[in-house]
Amino acid sequence: MNGMIKRIAAVSLAVIMTAGGYAPACVGAVSASADSIGSFIYMGTYGDFTYVVEDGVLSITEYSGSDEDVVIPAEINDIKVTAVDYGVFTFKKSMKTLTIPDGVTNLGMGFQEAANLEAFIVDEDNTVYSSFDGVLYSKDQSELICCPRGKTSIIFPDGVRTINDQAFQKCTKLKGMKIPNIITSIGNEAFFNCTGFTEISIPDSVTSIGKYAFDDCTGVESITVGENNTAYTSVDGVLYNKDKTELICCPCKKTSVTIPDGVTVISDFAFDSCEDLTEITIPASVTRIGGWAFENTTKLKTINYLGTKEQWDAIEIGGDNEYLSADGINYTGSTSAETHSYPKASSIEYDGKYHRFRLSWTPVPDAERYGIAVYVAGKWKIQTQNIPASVTSYTSPKLKAGQTYKILVAAKVNGKWDLTSSASRAVNVTVR
Repeated sequence: MNGMIKRIAAVSLAVIMTAGGYAPACVGAVSASADSIGSFIYMGTYGDFTYVVEDGVLSITEYSGSDEDVVIPAEINDIKVTAVDYGVFTFKKSMKTLTIPDGVTNLGMGFQEAANLEAFIVDEDNTVYSSFDGVLYSKDQSELICCPRGKTSIIFPDGVRTINDQAFQKCTKLKGMKIPNIITSIGNEAFFNCTGFTEISIPDSVTSIGKYAFDDCTGVESITVGENNTAYTSVDGVLYNKDKTELICCPCKKTSVTIPDGVTVISDFAFDSCEDLTEITIPASVTRIGGWAFENTTKLKTINYLGTKEQWDAIEIGGDNEYLSADGINYTGSTSAETHSYPKASSIEYDGKYHRFRLSWTPVPDAERYGIAVYVAGKWKIQTQNIPASVTSYTSPKLKAGQTYKILVAAKVNGKWDLTSSASRAVNVTVR
């Protein structure tokens, strides 16, 4: 909840300051009885609607009714209704349809709590808005503005190109959708809290994804990206930018993640609400971890950092990342002052089908061979000590899924095994 409040604060200023175009959410009406304030402003009621008239422009400011089928009046006292304020229909849980007349050209958002709204019905003569399959669009249907929360399925028109900010926010009754390969832009919080989704597939056509677009989608197990997409990619079900320098979003159902070397930024809210995440491996290439990146990761216990404590301390870490505790981090890198001859773990790959893992490391100059040890019952047990110097990876045998092992890689140089700082440089691996 705190994360949501902070996220709303971060996005709302930009929304409030936006001028022109389509408002990224939905709007209200005037009265047969009216009061004059000054010479140009009138306030009044018309049925269940409260309205304001200012300089001849009539805006609906409140709706107090409980009808299932709500119709915004086309005019009041011979004045056309042209605007509906933000939040007029918030928490109207009885409302199932909303009819929008031709004169309304400024419809404010605020339908996320109208849990049973199933359809927008827009007058065909409206010059700004239209509806298709009950969903609110721009007139030319190039922008999807708002999907009713009560929708259980969706059909897209051929001309849609943009999914606006918060367009599907809290559409919990949708169990998934196929985003058409003509969509180019997905707005801020577009699919926030779509808890019915289990997978998100981003087509080749998408070149822009807004902040927190898939945040709090608590049922998602994997995010996939079309292989010909020029802006984004996915690795092991996690969303990155195309060149894999920024981790954008981790599916909430992931239990362990190994971030590829070369990633420099973990975005704001990237792992927010990943409540099943127990283990993460972070490369030394990371220089910034965004605010709230690990908020609500309550089960995160194993953090492998492929660098030194000094490197970790130099990372810019945003606020509200209390679950990313430095006290629980396993540092696997060596400091510049050290001259010991031991390898550094560079990556861990998992084979979920056969319950195996592959551990890779950086080569050690003059190494004669490498060895692998496993920490069992308080002691290091040698798994193998005959890995050739030309080989810098080790693939485990088939193991028990869910089991966690502490693994140490050592190098033999000048006839001696370097076991310096074994505990601090060991890597924890959880078999998938």
